[in-house]
Amino acid sequence: MQVTADHVNHIKQLLEGNSLSPFPLDPDKVAVLKSPEDFYQSLLELISHSKDRISLSSLYLGVDDQESALVQRLRFQIHKTPSLAINFVLDYHRAQRRDPNLRNSFTCLEPLVADRSPRFRLHLYRSPLFSPYHNLLGERIKEVIGVQHTKLYVFDDTVIISGANLSRSYFTNRQDRYYQITDRHLANYVHELVACIGNASFSYVYGETALSPPVNPLSLQNLPGISSAYARSSRGSNTWIFPAIQLGCINVRLDERALFSVLRSISVKECSLTLASGYFNPVSSLEKHLKTCDSTILTASPMANAFFNAQGVSKFIPHVYSAIEQRFLSQKNRVNKVSLMEYSRHGWSYHQKGIWIRPSSNTAPFLSVLGSSNFGYRSLEKDLECQFYLMTSDEDLRQKMTQELDNVGNYMAPITNETFNTNRRITMPIRLLTRAIRSWL
Repeated sequence: MQVTADHVNHIKQLLEGNSLSPFPLDPDKVAVLKSPEDFYQSLLELISHSKDRISLSSLYLGVDDQESALVQRLRFQIHKTPSLAINFVLDYHRAQRRDPNLRNSFTCLEPLVADRSPRFRLHLYRSPLFSPYHNLLGERIKEVIGVQHTKLYVFDDTVIISGANLSRSYFTNRQDRYYQITDRHLANYVHELVACIGNASFSYVYGETALSPPVNPLSLQNLPGISSAYARSSRGSNTWIFPAIQLGCINVRLDERALFSVLRSISVKECSLTLASGYFNPVSSLEKHLKTCDSTILTASPMANAFFNAQGVSKFIPHVYSAIEQRFLSQKNRVNKVSLMEYSRHGWSYHQKGIWIRPSSNTAPFLSVLGSSNFGYRSLEKDLECQFYLMTSDEDLRQKMTQELDNVGNYMAPITNETFNTNRRITMPIRLLTRAIRSWL
């Protein structure tokens, strides 16, 4: 117990030294949801009990029956609760991308927007990298420039931190992570963060032909400082969470600095690390750290990649990620304690992202990094991301972190260099495509 407490205090001091603000938590009020169905049911239940505020940030909102039911639940709740305000932030381009039936996020939200309630606001974030010349690009290509990638869901004093979007697959058969935390101060912070992103975004008003321009386009520069206004003294707690924003294109790099500071520290202390990303595409500096400690990588098999069976050029993306895996393994020398595991479950895709750190390989995690980042090039340089560093010496919460890993363990299989010498040989066209697009993934 004391060893774990020492690890926690050491990482806590590192994060505070990297300008992150601590939020002490009651570990009994941290729930780790297991499945997409749990996530969806929690969203519906929390909406139904919200009295004062709902703040939602997601890449996009889907257009199927479950998303429509969620919107109707929001609509019912705002009608019956005069004190309730709803703030919704989506990505500008992804939310407007149409499916084959010409539906997009606006289609699903139209009943709520059409009510014209002054207590409902819909914002669309567009990357600071976007220029008028980019209007010449196709719908999907515009998203490559940079997106609003945070997934934060606030209901009064409860927050769900996830990597899951508000779409049918994330409610049914796409495995992600979902931490449900009840804490007023943390909820205040996340609510203000979503509002700040909204102020830097376009606003959608029903019936108007053009989007309203951002109220304060420069408010993105203020994102790193928001947490300090809501953080509290951390004395006497055994559980803390530290938010970290990343928007590399305007040099907001709190998460990047914190992450590499932690990785350097655990390498020295010989801790064990598990990193999950449905899109494993580590920058070179991250690769270096992964190869210097006892590391396990969890990622999607080609069939569990969200782009499996996609149309057009996108259908090659699972093969590109396989090429990245093969390259990573080929550069691992024999003394490295690095293993790579792929998720494969019939009919499911894999979208988990995050890090778990243990004092040693046979102990429970004391640190979990969760949020929206896939730890790749675009996460560091292009997209708006929000990560949370959750650390604890509480044994029950540590066991919840262990169970989270165990829940996907049955669907993981080891991948070695031999894997790519047989039925998954990487072809030269895929190697060339990987070199061309890797920095955009």
